Formats: sequence, C-alpha cells, structure tokens
Amino acid sequence: MSEAQRRYLFRLMSGQGYQREAAEERLKDIFEVSALSEITKVAATKMIDELLQTSAPGNGGGNGAPARLQR
Repeated sequence: MSEAQRRYLFRLMSGQGYQREAAEERLKDIFEVSALSEITKVAATKMIDELLQTSAPGNGGGNGAPARLQR
C-alpha cells in the first residue's frame, strides 16, 4: 500500500477506537499479514472503501466496529 493509504487507514481506524499499535495489529489481522508492507494497494483501496461505507451514519454497527471487519 502507499504511504497515503497507510495514513488514511490509520485515521479511519482511529475513528473506530484503535490507536497506533492497536490499529496496526488490527490491520494485520484483517489483512492476514505479518507486516503492513505486505498489503497491496488494491487491497488497501478496497478496505478504505469498506471502512467508509460501514462507518457512514445510518449503517448500524452498534459498537462502532464495521460488521464486515469482524472475523
């Protein structure tokens, strides 16, 4: 993923309550990688789109965690 994508994902994760190391670990879990450098630009783009859709007002979610991210 690009540096801009990484920053944006971290900002979106922050909105979900994940900070720094917790956000990094959660992203590694979601993408099933051992390092963020393994995430492709395409995969990062899809995740950004998904986070934006699921975090939009009126999409439910209850606890603030996007439903599709819960594995």
